[in-house]
Amino acid sequence: MLSRLASHRLWLRPTAALYRAASATAARRRFATSIPETVQGLQSALEAKTGDVTVVASSPNMLKVRSKGLSPSIGQLVSLSEGTKGVVVHFDSSVATVLLLKHDTPVGTGTRVQFDNLGTFQAVRLPFVPIIDRIPVSRRIRTGLGLVDALSPIAEGQSIAIRGPSTANSIYMALALNKIVSNAIREDITVVYCNPLGPAPASIANLPSEGLDLICGDQSSPAVGYLALLKALEVAKERREGGRTMLILDNVAEYVELNGQLRSEAGIPMPLSTEQIVSAAMQYSCNTRSKLCPLTTVVFTDKFSRDVEMQADTLLQYDVAAASFDATGLCHNSLLNSLLPPLEAKCVKELRDMHSKITMKRSAIAEQQAFGIHIDYWEEEDMQHWSNALAILDAIPLSLPPAKRILVMRSVLVYYFVGKRNLEEASIAAFIDEL
Repeated sequence: MLSRLASHRLWLRPTAALYRAASATAARRRFATSIPETVQGLQSALEAKTGDVTVVASSPNMLKVRSKGLSPSIGQLVSLSEGTKGVVVHFDSSVATVLLLKHDTPVGTGTRVQFDNLGTFQAVRLPFVPIIDRIPVSRRIRTGLGLVDALSPIAEGQSIAIRGPSTANSIYMALALNKIVSNAIREDITVVYCNPLGPAPASIANLPSEGLDLICGDQSSPAVGYLALLKALEVAKERREGGRTMLILDNVAEYVELNGQLRSEAGIPMPLSTEQIVSAAMQYSCNTRSKLCPLTTVVFTDKFSRDVEMQADTLLQYDVAAASFDATGLCHNSLLNSLLPPLEAKCVKELRDMHSKITMKRSAIAEQQAFGIHIDYWEEEDMQHWSNALAILDAIPLSLPPAKRILVMRSVLVYYFVGKRNLEEASIAAFIDEL
């Protein structure tokens, strides 16, 4: 009996092993036969995805792409069959708007489009910087422009806004740009220059490349110019982690027109407006709490359009060292020997009266707060705005017409600072006290 059981167990072992082997073989056969079907299914699925993404409308810089079953993200890079690349700037229902990067051949309707995994541009909504006091001048920067250096003193981490003709068309602006960049490089400050419209001006293109990053657009491709400013902010942020940095944004007013051209062509707003990009530059400059090295921002605007006027006045409310000058007169008076404009007493009187009114209003609000009298929030905020604004001469552009504003800048400030032998003693506070 025991021998029969033993032989039965010996027979069970090979039988179980054979059964497992047969099952494994059958599974491998089933898997092997399913591999071609799986691959064929994946190929058909991929072909369906790429085949259903086609161009339905095209313009020189924009494409309308219909995508069935796909939801591209804003900023996603796409590839076209002709080798052209593009960036998704808007997606609604099944139609995506693609901003074309530099391309040599026109793209027609019916062209196949593939959403490649090439990365994305993050479209971040950035708030404006709140009104803040100017940071102490721990390290002074000399731009080389007499009036600008006298007006501040300018500290690292602050911003400079200069308005006037384009640096490519004005010898004075070109000299100003050359002096600012040369002095910064001489002080071991890395300069990141951005011109969204084309190559860098000859005034800085011939400077040593060490310590100077040139990020320029292409006149034949508005899309490249649109992305140039975004790239400049990214490069400036990286350079700031390694040392002192200066970011120069040139032709900002032209960028407004470029943004408007692309917006009208696409029929939808672009992901980032000029105000958001300038605000981002301001935020990078004003971020002094982190361990990052100082970032000084210089903004050149060359047209007095409504957006630029509002933008420059906005810049003046924040951490700005010198702004709202007629840049041609500024450079002319700083770099060349010329007669100073006549001093108009009426302008000085208006400034003195404005200073007195703000001082009286500030005292009245302080008395109301001392007695616990309710003060309207907007009134207090407006008072704070004017107090900070006066400290950086914001009261001048907000209260006077442009012609009189230029006269004030050329006369009052020049007459005040030209007699100061020691520029360290020439400050905005002293100027206000003497009004």
